[in-house]
Amino acid sequence: MFRVEPDGTTTVYADGFTQLTDVAFDSVGNLYALQYANQPEWQGVRDGSLIQIAPDGTRTTVISGNGLEAATALSVGLDGAIYVSNRGDLPGQGQVLRIDIKKTVPEPTFILGILTFAALGINSFSQRQRSHEV
Repeated sequence: MFRVEPDGTTTVYADGFTQLTDVAFDSVGNLYALQYANQPEWQGVRDGSLIQIAPDGTRTTVISGNGLEAATALSVGLDGAIYVSNRGDLPGQGQVLRIDIKKTVPEPTFILGILTFAALGINSFSQRQRSHEV
C-alpha cells in the first residue's frame, strides 16, 4: 500500500500482504487491511485475515482463519466494530461477520518478546535464589 502526499509524492505505507480485497480507516486513524486469503488460493487454503495497522505502523492481527475465508469487503461500523463480508464469492454461503476489535491476536514478534522477558525474569529469579541459599 502506498501513501500519496498532497504534493503527489508516494511512500510505502504498509507491505507484505497477500490478496488484499479491502481497506478502511477507523475514527482514530487505524487502517484495517482485509486479506481474501493468507496464501495463494491455488494452494487450497482460503483462510483470510483482518489486520489492524496503527498510525505508528504497529500491526495487530484481529482475526486470521477461524472461519474467516474468502473475505471480500469490510466496513467500520459506528459502534467501532468491523463488519466483513465472509465467503463473498461462494453462492448461498456468504455472510456478514461482526468483529469486535477489542479482542485481538498479538503479532508473533510481540509474543516472542513476552516469552523472552519471562525467560529472563525466571533466570534472574533463579540466580537470586541460589545466591541466597549459599
